[in-house]
Amino acid sequence: MPRHPQVHAEGLLYHMIDRGNDGQKIFLRQSDCQAFIEALRTVRQRYPFSLYAYVLMSNHFHRPSRDFQARYYFARADGEAS
Repeated sequence: MPRHPQVHAEGLLYHMIDRGNDGQKIFLRQSDCQAFIEALRTVRQRYPFSLYAYVLMSNHFHRPSRDFQARYYFARADGEAS
C-alpha cells in the first residue's frame, strides 16, 4: 500500500518512528538503550532541534519533534562518524 504524502508546515509535530529490519530487535540489552540515549544527546548537540519525548521499544523507537529535518540528523551524524 503506498504511503500518503507527508505534510510540511510550520509548527506541526512530527511523529518519527524507526524500526529494525523485518521486525528485528535493535535494543537487546539495557546498555544498547544507554548507548542510544548518549547518541541522541550527541546528535542534539550537533544539530539542535526540538525533541519532546522519546520511547525506546525492543524493535523500534519513537521521537516526536517539530523539526521535520530531525529525521535526517541521525543519518548525517552516522555518516560523519564513519
